[in-house]
Amino acid sequence: MLRHLRYRTSRDLSLFGQPSALGLFLGALCFAASLTPSMIPRAGLMQGVLGGVCFAAGYVIGYGIATLWVWMIEPPPPAPGIRQRRLALAAGAGGLAGAWALTRVTGWQNDIHAAMSIAPVESARPFTILAVAMLVAVALIFVGRLFRRLWRVIAAQLEGVLPPRVAETAGIALALLLFWSVGNDVVLGRLLAGLDETYSRLDRLIPAEQAAPADPSKPGSAASLTHWEGLGAEGRQWALDPTDAAAISAVTGRPAIEPLRIYVGLNNADDPSARADLALAEAIRVGAFDRATLVVATPTGTGWMDPAGTRPLEYLTNGDVATIGVQYSYLPSWLSLFLQPEYGAETARAVFARIYAHWRSLPEASRPRLYLFGLSLGARNGELAVNWPELAGASFDGALWAGPPFAATGWQRMRAARDPGSNAWAPEIGDGAVIRAMTQA
Repeated sequence: MLRHLRYRTSRDLSLFGQPSALGLFLGALCFAASLTPSMIPRAGLMQGVLGGVCFAAGYVIGYGIATLWVWMIEPPPPAPGIRQRRLALAAGAGGLAGAWALTRVTGWQNDIHAAMSIAPVESARPFTILAVAMLVAVALIFVGRLFRRLWRVIAAQLEGVLPPRVAETAGIALALLLFWSVGNDVVLGRLLAGLDETYSRLDRLIPAEQAAPADPSKPGSAASLTHWEGLGAEGRQWALDPTDAAAISAVTGRPAIEPLRIYVGLNNADDPSARADLALAEAIRVGAFDRATLVVATPTGTGWMDPAGTRPLEYLTNGDVATIGVQYSYLPSWLSLFLQPEYGAETARAVFARIYAHWRSLPEASRPRLYLFGLSLGARNGELAVNWPELAGASFDGALWAGPPFAATGWQRMRAARDPGSNAWAPEIGDGAVIRAMTQA
């Protein structure tokens, strides 16, 4: 048995070899699963990248299972032709699953687009997805092959002084250490630095036609405490939103006032505490605490303030509302969650603490109704902003957290504590008077 293991380990040092049958099959299933619809529409390029990553992940899992099986069971080498038949069967079954998903991906995406009133996707999307997915999967699997070769080369060198199984284990450990060091310090570090610089430049870019507002109550105006250049791309866009008293009255048929929007960009102050202080000062300057309703809204990773989360309340209150947002990153939410998981929560905590303390200091009869809002990563950071024990005796009036991501601990706790018989995606908590989960229905 040991001679067979040594022979198999030392001979298999080629960079290119026959693929894993189980890896191909599981990779194709993962690729097909990645094409199924989600809550958010996906562009063809992004869907292709996701599909390639999922295929590579499935392939690695299948290869790992097969390798572990050989490691533990030590089966005899397959008869001639058996391996080729396994490969053909795996490729055929996996290809059918992938082809089935590709034929339906356009319809799946169009269903999401229709629900969100977005134009249908292009008919050639399956070809785009397949081409991009193949490039990504081949690149990732090639990296895996490099790791495999390194592992086998190290193990072959160690077999002269160590037992075969110990040599293979040491080879895997040393190869992992080397790949982690190179990948984390060189490849990943440079990639993330490049992404950071790219998104930073985009955040600072101001189109020629985008001038600062003249209204002194708007963020970035000459009278504002937050200068126009520091607001960031999303903050400037939100400051120029056309929703005003006239637009509200045109829809409601009732007199309206100008809704207030307070925004502090990442470059308006040096740290989260200073940005929170600036947000409070700006809110006081424009009279936000004199409105009937006050909202502390936590933006998404890029600093985006969802218009669908702010406009309805502005119409429902006839403009008698002030909304406060503070940017904590210029990276997309998924990158911000990966690179700065605590930074957004730190900013949200500082902002809520300043606003809440001032709100609580006001006479109870005259202070505005206080609400919290967050979408996606903003929902996660928004719920982390609240220090619940400090609310005793003077809680805010409510919160709306839409689309909380997997890292939202409050959403996970709520699902775990749901009433027996209620669904995980629409949990019921008591009579719904305090906590209520809403779906499209």
